[in-house]
Amino acid sequence: MEMSFMHLAGLIFLVTLHHSLACPDGCNCTVTDVTCFNRPHLGAPKEFLNKRTETIDLTDNNLTMIPDGAFDGLISLRWVKMADNPWICDCDIFYLYSWVMNQNTGISYKDLRCSAPKNLQGRRIELLLEHEILSSCPIHECTWLIASHSALYLQVVVHAVLTVSMLFFLAMKQTSLYKLRNKDNEYNLIVKNAVSNTEYEVLESKISENKDG
Repeated sequence: MEMSFMHLAGLIFLVTLHHSLACPDGCNCTVTDVTCFNRPHLGAPKEFLNKRTETIDLTDNNLTMIPDGAFDGLISLRWVKMADNPWICDCDIFYLYSWVMNQNTGISYKDLRCSAPKNLQGRRIELLLEHEILSSCPIHECTWLIASHSALYLQVVVHAVLTVSMLFFLAMKQTSLYKLRNKDNEYNLIVKNAVSNTEYEVLESKISENKDG
């Protein structure tokens, strides 16, 4: 029992030490909440977040971008406050833009606005168009995105071709069935006429025999 208590105390100490080392000066970090505002030299938030983090307040920290993957894997995250930061809406803002666009929590991020470049100054990040951001990206940095869009376009084209091919096949099959049905009708008419002619000949032959008799 004593060993178990000591082991638990050691774990608590290690967890506390880890958070005290990871949490920047002037910030308040717990297992589930991170509050860090008005810190001009705040580092990458990824360094002091964990999968149990629920709330993050990064208000007024002179942040210009969020590093790729900073909020990935935060399965308990409920909201993030990031207002009053001078966001530079160039290629480096694409992760934050994508993350905001993929949120379905009902929380608005209308307070996230671009401070630069000049042509995007004052624009809400969530209302930017993708090409407005990617236009500032070097080609090698957005090759994966171009490839992704190309694959999506190819998928749409293939789907359209398959759909048209299927419709054409069904139309041809319908036409073939229509022609076959017409041939059956013609054949049945010919057979019917042939039977009628035969019956008429037999009847005419019997009438002739009766007259001769």
